[in-house]
Amino acid sequence: MAASFGRPARKLFPIANDYISLNNGSYGLAPIQVIQSRQAWSARIDSNPDLFIKFELNANLDAALASVAGPIFGQASVDNLVFVNNSSTATTAVLNSLRVKRLAEGKKSAAAVAAEGGRRPKVLHLSTGYSFVAIEIAYVCAADGFEPLTVVIQHPIAPAEMVAKVEAAILAEQQAGGEVAIASAPGVVQPFREITAACRRLNVPIFVDGAHAAGQIPLTDLSDVDPDGFVTNLHKWLHAPRGCAVLYLSKRLQPYVAGPTITRVPTALEPTAPNVPAQPPIAYPSWRNAFMWPGTQDFTAFLCVPAAVEFRKQLGGEDAVMRYCHSLAIEGGRKVAAIWGTEVLGERLGLDDVLHASYGVRQGSRGGAGSGRQDSAGDTHERVHGGCPVVPALGWSGGHPVGVERWRAREARESDRIAIESHGGWGVYNDVSDFEYVAHALKAIFTGQDLGAARVALRKLKSNL
Repeated sequence: MAASFGRPARKLFPIANDYISLNNGSYGLAPIQVIQSRQAWSARIDSNPDLFIKFELNANLDAALASVAGPIFGQASVDNLVFVNNSSTATTAVLNSLRVKRLAEGKKSAAAVAAEGGRRPKVLHLSTGYSFVAIEIAYVCAADGFEPLTVVIQHPIAPAEMVAKVEAAILAEQQAGGEVAIASAPGVVQPFREITAACRRLNVPIFVDGAHAAGQIPLTDLSDVDPDGFVTNLHKWLHAPRGCAVLYLSKRLQPYVAGPTITRVPTALEPTAPNVPAQPPIAYPSWRNAFMWPGTQDFTAFLCVPAAVEFRKQLGGEDAVMRYCHSLAIEGGRKVAAIWGTEVLGERLGLDDVLHASYGVRQGSRGGAGSGRQDSAGDTHERVHGGCPVVPALGWSGGHPVGVERWRAREARESDRIAIESHGGWGVYNDVSDFEYVAHALKAIFTGQDLGAARVALRKLKSNL
């Protein structure tokens, strides 16, 4: 397969001819050859499930992990990596380990500290984090007695300023005699390396939610950065099937993590756990079993990861793919901004390096593209899906892109200005013409144009792109 990007690459994916997507980041899209690989694995497993699952599954999962450990994670030891279904699954497991870690270290539980009137240990996270992570943190804090500590981040922001905000929050809590764990450092391209280094200096454990990282930014130095935990999806940007992510856990955290389903007692608790049965023969002989064998499930999304890695090699390799998506982010974001008569968020701060396969655009002002009616979420969804073959997924929700059905218009009344922050993510099958089409489609919707006339104009525009 010759390397190709943009329109020529569409034929490599099962994309409907009348569908334009700038939403690769929400759910991902596997190419045809990866889908075929998955079908082949499924047929192999079904030909003899007992033989494969009991005697062949573990070795093949390790081989699949090894295929990404080198090119994506820089030879990170497979012993520190596990497959998980998605970043939320891993985040839940890691957050639950906070209670286990305190118990294993002989500390009072967070709930006991709070009951005695002490300073409750904090779980720090950034306000730009994924909304589900905030919900998971709220649950753990309510159930186990921890207290959330939110560092408010307003984009655009210089990386050094973000790191300084995190350090200041940690130091303030430590100086007051409190304990801190960082549960999530997510978002656009956050300076997670620098934040991790700061946490290591301050003896604060850190878990990084890098849901969109693999396939967008280099992670080959992950072992050197050495966060306590790091999770990234492979189905968003690395072209694996949906339900495929990789969790990195340092040896510092491994003994305390039980996994999303309790199929193994955390090693730190084994000495005190009563009547622990012997592991079944299909289990991994380590902490990894809690993730690699969560019970019977479809493992084919994991097993065809080597096919996804090979597909990216055929496109020209990681550097070529990242370069294309990064340049498209810059060029496409400027195209949208020009059509809307506005600006790309962060461009004035010289933050091109935070844009890879996503961008942020502030839309319009009164009398411009942002004027006119403000549709309800459902109405906007219907107008886009019913009127134009496009799913823009342009909207901010805690720093992550969401579908237009959850569009959030934020009125920032500065000099009578309406700001609509828009966020898009795309794949190797997109080009700048897709941005132009989507920008005109949304401009028509949010300026209250007659949809009949807008549809005719958009069809004409599409035919000319």
